[in-house]
Amino acid sequence: MLASFFIHRSIQAFAADIVARYGTKDSKAFLFPTRKIAARCVCFVKSRASPEIAASLNIVHLVLDTTQPTSDALATLSPAISAVTCSQEAFPILKQYWQHSGDGVSSRRAEFCHALFKDGLLRLDEGPATPVPASPKPCTAREPENNAREEEVPVRGIFNSHRALLGVRGSMKSIEFGFAYVDTKDPREVRLEGGERFLALFCEFPSNPLIACPNLVRIRQLADKYDFAVWWRRRTSTCAPFADIVVSSLTKIFSGDCNVMGGSAIFNPNSRYYAALKTWARTEYEDTYWPEDVMFLERNSRDLVSRVDRINTNAEAICDVLRASPLVKSLFYPKFNPSRANYEACKLPTGGWGGLLSVVLHNREQAVAFYDAVDTAKGPSLGTNFTLTSPYVLLAHYGELDWAETFGVERDLIRISVGLEETEHIVNVFKAALKAAEANTGSQN
Repeated sequence: MLASFFIHRSIQAFAADIVARYGTKDSKAFLFPTRKIAARCVCFVKSRASPEIAASLNIVHLVLDTTQPTSDALATLSPAISAVTCSQEAFPILKQYWQHSGDGVSSRRAEFCHALFKDGLLRLDEGPATPVPASPKPCTAREPENNAREEEVPVRGIFNSHRALLGVRGSMKSIEFGFAYVDTKDPREVRLEGGERFLALFCEFPSNPLIACPNLVRIRQLADKYDFAVWWRRRTSTCAPFADIVVSSLTKIFSGDCNVMGGSAIFNPNSRYYAALKTWARTEYEDTYWPEDVMFLERNSRDLVSRVDRINTNAEAICDVLRASPLVKSLFYPKFNPSRANYEACKLPTGGWGGLLSVVLHNREQAVAFYDAVDTAKGPSLGTNFTLTSPYVLLAHYGELDWAETFGVERDLIRISVGLEETEHIVNVFKAALKAAEANTGSQN
């Protein structure tokens, strides 16, 4: 289950104990790392809820009780938790903020602070809403040298990047490239030529789930001409001098072990917005990355290069099997997509084609048989050290399947995130799945 859809049980347990002590009957709580973030959540809910629902909101800020005997290390860590308590009616709105901002706490922070809470080492702080240290200095000391910001949750890198652009450029609409990428003039360019202006263009590279690549060279030219920022979420190890901000998930292949979350946002020092973005970050950004999470992420990432090489090899081997099968209607992979040239424009000299691919079989019965037979883990994530297969469109767009198909995203599409298995083994896994699907070749849609 994706972390942005499920609240970890350790976080739920701590929230319940805070409500039991500081909340009201039947109230609930979301946990955040700082009072400032909790206040932002409250503002979000108040902008969308009725006054009656908004009246149930309250911030409970807990900090280390320094009057208690504690070690110097604990004092340096400066552990803190801000809980937003709310009524049952307000809970769904709070969950929207938690899910889409990524501002919640990690399970490790929750477990650590929960233990302090139980031991009476956290106290209620009713002081002014000023930012407090949320993690030790080593978590941010590297930032000025590499223009990068690490985040506790991948989506938080997206959220804060958007906040940064709004802070730098003001309140403006943004453009989001979705499923379809084309090289001909589209309505967005026509709007630009007509005088409309935008904050930024947001795109994925490659896209999900069609693994297509937008023409970043052309987008950069339009951005320079019409003054909008280019924000790029990358799913590969490619390099892009064309973006003003590059956001990456560190939860996926960078970690690979499924035991820590992280994200990064990199400001391009050649961007026209670079100085303003850096100024915004110095004054508005809060580093809330919990040190234990940093340690796990660093450890997991040590063999990143060798893992990426292995995954690239496996992905191409799987593609060769699928391309050779008459059961396959469509295969989506950067090496074989019509947008290959756009990928190559950003591909590192020693880089590969990535570990994410999607496949569509000729009919639904074949797709069902293939999915049921493929002997891999199955779920909605990607970038794990093991191969993961997902009926992506059914999971992500179940309530809008017809809409997705208008963009060429078929409902029976199967997405494959390739892992580190022995190449011969994973090839045989997909050959066996195709053989199972072959038994359904006589079925009709």
